[in-house]
Amino acid sequence: MADISTFPTKATLTSGDASLIQTPMGPTRKFVAAAALKAGMIVIYGSTPGEVTPAVGALTERVAGYVAEDYDSGADCLVWMPGNIVKVVNFSTSVAITQGQWLQTNDNAITGTVNAIDFTEGATATQCLNTVGYAIEPIAVSSYGYVYLTTPVVTVPES
Repeated sequence: MADISTFPTKATLTSGDASLIQTPMGPTRKFVAAAALKAGMIVIYGSTPGEVTPAVGALTERVAGYVAEDYDSGADCLVWMPGNIVKVVNFSTSVAITQGQWLQTNDNAITGTVNAIDFTEGATATQCLNTVGYAIEPIAVSSYGYVYLTTPVVTVPES
């Protein structure tokens, strides 16, 4: 399966919508961007307290939230935290996301994207600390859609 090759612009993400945030009622917090961030990215806690960086898909990374604006590295940034409904980017050019699927950060070269968690049982249990939330609408390939941002630890059982 192929990964997306660029992150959409904010104008693309908001075409036909008023906002990247569907319900701006959840918590937000100011952080410092440890790297350049694009509107619509999932961000994780950085190595220095008070910093966030784009998600890279490691099962052990912890999701801080989501950014709705572009930020330069070193800039103060507003992070939308769990409890919000936000628009995320599907990493794949070939696999759609179904409404209701649980999502996690993805290791696409274009950071800050998501994929559906594969609940196929394996030889050992897999713990996903990088849970983003669940899709509240279908998300097409190479596209974006709304997700309820919630970050529980999800465990895929062993067979």
